[in-house]
Amino acid sequence: MKKVVPLAALLLGAAFLLSACGGGEPSPAPTPTPALIPTATPPAPPAPPPTPAGPFLPKGYVAQFQQAEHGITGQARVVADRQILLQGFSYDGQGKGADIRLARQGQLDPPLAILMPDLGGPYQNTALALTVPPDLPPGAAEVIAVYSAVEKRAYAVGVFGEPPPEVPTPTPTGGPFVSPPSTPTP
Repeated sequence: MKKVVPLAALLLGAAFLLSACGGGEPSPAPTPTPALIPTATPPAPPAPPPTPAGPFLPKGYVAQFQQAEHGITGQARVVADRQILLQGFSYDGQGKGADIRLARQGQLDPPLAILMPDLGGPYQNTALALTVPPDLPPGAAEVIAVYSAVEKRAYAVGVFGEPPPEVPTPTPTGGPFVSPPSTPTP
């Protein structure tokens, strides 16, 4: 015997299946993938300027303060790649806003570097160790100066250069350098 499924049951089953699959509503059509538009790669940020390597001036270079005001004396000597020793430095402390700076000859303001921003009071035959900034390019500085930013003028300037040759100490070889003979003791 054949089983006959009534049409109503068949329609009910189809409706049930359609409701389980989204209610019989058609699914939206897939959206096309947008085309990729080539763009330029942004440039890399600029690299920081390189830190100068090596000495700012050759070791041993010296500068003697000249045409000094306010009792300024002293000799600056390059003792390391980025180090200056200022020996015998004297200053009466009476200047206004005096600093110690490195500069190009004839161009003291603006400075290449300020090594000591405010001298403050007096100095008497003092040794000062001054550090040269790492960003000062080799060979840029030509002079060291005691400068008044208030008065816009130099109190003293020293030009860096090779040290003078050492003067050898004469050795006695006769003539006026001969010591008198010692007298024997009895």
